Amino acid sequence: MSESEVMLPEPQFAAWVGIDWADQKHAWCLQAAGTTQRESGEVEYTREAVEAWVGQLCQRFGNRPIAVAVEQVKGGLVFMLSKYEPLHLFPVPPAMSAKMREALYPSGAKDDPRDADLLVDVLLQHRDKLRRLSPDREATRRVQNLVEEKTAQSNRLTNHLKIYFPQMREWFDRLDTELVCALLEQWPTLEELQKVPPARLRTFFRKQRCHYPELVERRLVGIRQAMPAIQDRAVIEAQSAVVKVSAQRIRSLIRGVADLDRKIEEAAAAHPDFFIFESLPGAGAVLAPRLHLARSGSVTPRPRKCKLTVGSRR
Repeated sequence: MSESEVMLPEPQFAAWVGIDWADQKHAWCLQAAGTTQRESGEVEYTREAVEAWVGQLCQRFGNRPIAVAVEQVKGGLVFMLSKYEPLHLFPVPPAMSAKMREALYPSGAKDDPRDADLLVDVLLQHRDKLRRLSPDREATRRVQNLVEEKTAQSNRLTNHLKIYFPQMREWFDRLDTELVCALLEQWPTLEELQKVPPARLRTFFRKQRCHYPELVERRLVGIRQAMPAIQDRAVIEAQSAVVKVSAQRIRSLIRGVADLDRKIEEAAAAHPDFFIFESLPGAGAVLAPRLHLARSGSVTPRPRKCKLTVGSRR
């Protein structure tokens, strides 16, 4: 059988970006394709700020591929950036950037804008030594966006409950569940909840698949003995109205995430190589499909030669 060698193609990047991440603000440096001029700036480390910044980049370059170097392999920034299709992330090992910094700047002074500029140099000159994290597949990005939104809604829900109904955090380990959201949709205040007969609450918990009688009884005792955190009716009514809306949104997001995860699982299970990932220790029903997606679309090795055997089947 004859063999042929091919190069895994790299997209034609519209720009190269280096980001030096930090706890409060990220310094960035950008060089557009076809020019030697560089731009620099900062973006705050918040989801809203990063999304606005990425949106501007995508609009400016017409959603064409953009190479992004960052000194992170995983973490909050990588998670936020990986869901955008035009962005192709190149994690730069800290040791590599440190050696380049030492060679180019012997003083050893660490400066964020300079480091962002250095990361662009790494992209342009040594990209062949880096591994590229391609954007996650569409289904995975949808899950990421839904999970992020659910987290944001859960944080809002927690903050509102702290004001007028803090006991919910004592009775339930997590607030972003179908059980808690269903309860808050029906009885968003302590006063309303305490008016519900115990028998009806037991039925409610049973329908919500809470099959631990001792836990249910402890909650019923807690509900009966609880004292209101505040007495201001205006505040309680306003906060409880927002809580009901948040609870409804969280329930919808929970179902959306579950539906997309199910579709990912079905698509992955149909792949002939899926058994490899399913057999990995600890992979499980949820992780295995995402490992499969990572292999087939999320992690792209650096450009290299690979041998294809004509006529053979993997």
